[in-house]
Amino acid sequence: MTNPAMTDQQLIDFSREHLLQELTMFWELAEILPVREASTETSAFVESYCVHLRSLIDFFYREGIKDDVTAQDFLDATTTWKPAEPAILTTAHERANKELSHLTQSRISGRPPEKAWDTTALLKEIGAIAQDFATKASAKKVHPKVGEFLKLPANEVRIWIGDNVPRSNVASQVVSSTFGSVSTLTPIIMQTIDEEDRKAFEEIGRNMFIEYTDQERSELAKIAANLRRISKTAQSRSRKAP
Repeated sequence: MTNPAMTDQQLIDFSREHLLQELTMFWELAEILPVREASTETSAFVESYCVHLRSLIDFFYREGIKDDVTAQDFLDATTTWKPAEPAILTTAHERANKELSHLTQSRISGRPPEKAWDTTALLKEIGAIAQDFATKASAKKVHPKVGEFLKLPANEVRIWIGDNVPRSNVASQVVSSTFGSVSTLTPIIMQTIDEEDRKAFEEIGRNMFIEYTDQERSELAKIAANLRRISKTAQSRSRKAP
């Protein structure tokens, strides 16, 4: 349990901002990484993926130290829930420690197959334990947005994140927080724009670390809002179709 203890309202606020940040960042990176080519940006994404993966393993399965917040903090006093940590997550946690957080002899040189991260299998494991947590956690302590996110179908996740997650605990503002749903809409958009616009659109999606002016962010936010509006309208129409 975290020390000092947190009130129910503090836990609700914490889960709305910080737990949801960890979950959604991990989900988005698990989706992005398999389709990216090797580059400096991809390496940064892999490192970010490992950090969020390790944080979630610690949160769901391990005992916290001092002011660490863990899943146990969100349970009612009468609820007992101590899930066994799967071997695949134990190995992933160890790899994140040895291959990212510290310079060790355990780092894998070159590009052998075993160096790849099985993002699909790891997402499946984290998804399962997160959904189990959502059923065990007290409604008085965890924000309803956490459960809402975990119930989403895969094709709605990126749009929901763009609409509901402000990315307030990242170190700097980047375009990804404005264009949270770009990759989801890309296949549809590519059918309606010319080659020059297509390249510009893809460049915005790739360059996650560009510094944009306030005016540029405002313009991008308007575009993103329109894209989400169009997508929601189309999805609603599709659901009503026989």
